[in-house]
Amino acid sequence: SAKWAAEQAVGFRPLANNETSLSEGESVSTSSSMKEDDGEGHDEELFLLAKAYFDLKEYRRCAHALRSVSGRRSLFLRCYALYLAGEKRKSEEAVELAGMMAGRSTGAAAGGTAAAAGNPGASAANTAASGASGGAVGFPDAMNTELEPLAAELSGLHERVPPDLLPSAPLEFPIWNTPILATARWGLLDSFGKYLYGVILADRDRKVEARDMLVASVNEYPWHWGAWQALQGLCTDEEVVQGLPLNKHWMYDFFEAALCLELQQNTVGLERYSQLQRAVPDSDYVVTQAAIAHYNLRDFDEAQNMFQEVLQRDPFRIDGMDMYSNILYVKTTLVARHLTSEAFALLPDHPDAYRRAVDINPRDYRAWYGLGQTYELLQMPYYALYYYRRATQLRPQDARMWCAMGQCYEHEQLNMDEAAIRCYRRAVDNNDREGIALHKLAKLHAKLRHHVEAAHFYARNLKRLDAEGIDGGNDSIEALLFLANYCKEGQRYSEAEKYCTRLLDFGGPAKE
Repeated sequence: SAKWAAEQAVGFRPLANNETSLSEGESVSTSSSMKEDDGEGHDEELFLLAKAYFDLKEYRRCAHALRSVSGRRSLFLRCYALYLAGEKRKSEEAVELAGMMAGRSTGAAAGGTAAAAGNPGASAANTAASGASGGAVGFPDAMNTELEPLAAELSGLHERVPPDLLPSAPLEFPIWNTPILATARWGLLDSFGKYLYGVILADRDRKVEARDMLVASVNEYPWHWGAWQALQGLCTDEEVVQGLPLNKHWMYDFFEAALCLELQQNTVGLERYSQLQRAVPDSDYVVTQAAIAHYNLRDFDEAQNMFQEVLQRDPFRIDGMDMYSNILYVKTTLVARHLTSEAFALLPDHPDAYRRAVDINPRDYRAWYGLGQTYELLQMPYYALYYYRRATQLRPQDARMWCAMGQCYEHEQLNMDEAAIRCYRRAVDNNDREGIALHKLAKLHAKLRHHVEAAHFYARNLKRLDAEGIDGGNDSIEALLFLANYCKEGQRYSEAEKYCTRLLDFGGPAKE
């Protein structure tokens, strides 16, 4: 209805003075925007039309409607629509490439066998296995083709000087040295334009420039949380953050707390969210983030209680519920994985909550991920793989998605160790902060008697545990035992002795 009304508003011709008739016998009340004769009224109607297209995800149609409309608001909507159109096409191409790679996969025979056994989800295993490697010979990676033209346009606007700041006479010294023009270096882009330009620069792997642009955006308009989130993704360590010239607005407190969780400083992050909770006591977001901090600290009971508190207030909430699903998954598999019906009952609203989320937004990776966990608990790994594959397509930079798919490949019904290894490698490449992938890679390589690779990943995981000050328990013991034997067999006795000495700190069979 909104789109239809906007199309009719754009279709009206400007009315002459005192003219109020659409046709003989019909009258229309003219709004103030219809009476404007400077063109702004028509531009406003075009913007509303474009916004209606945007809301319906007709991104290219939105951009086309704004092709001749000026103004920063229209500029942002047009460029953002083109960016999303490119991202949408990129996702579609990724699916198409995965299908082509599946056709060339050597695992097609295994898929045919499973399908012949009456398993309709079997083809997902082969398609996902071929896609896990991240590419194939002869198939380029999917790309957003709009990035380059958008970067060129926004760069030009970023560097252009607003006409009202241009000097009336030529200057004899460099123009940017003048005090009045020092602020004009950001050109014609407002905070939202700078945000989009920063996102595009980040996508083009120009991280430093992207950080600078996003800092300018949040300093100019600090209430845009999306800009803070984009900046957070570019802050790889604490030193980078300390070097950013960020204004100490109250939004910075939310940014700092979220960044603590991103950098795995969970204890500090929990303290920050406790402070924010006193300031914003009814914020479900703050409670959810605190629950995630407890989850990262392996305090599953407290995290579960906090998630359940949030769900009581908002039973249809999706944000953060992938972590809640993880908690239920971990606790269920530890306690009663063989009781599939009980495990199924533990999940919130069974899979219905996730299916509702998929119906609302088919691009919500959290819902696909939750469905994958549901079917994995039900011992239906082929179905689980299908949903995990969708999650990795929508969230290819999320290590958790790759770890989930790798664990599914390890299921006894599949035993696809090579495919699992490829998934775990993708998780490591995408900064697996929980360290699941390193340990899994070490175990799988050891199982396949790839001793050099196994030693490499055991050593990396041990180094990670030591750096984070984590008592790895059985993971540490397993790594130390393997590395001690590996070094002993290689006649590197001093290194073997070092690992054996560390094993003495542990009790039980390992010490013996």
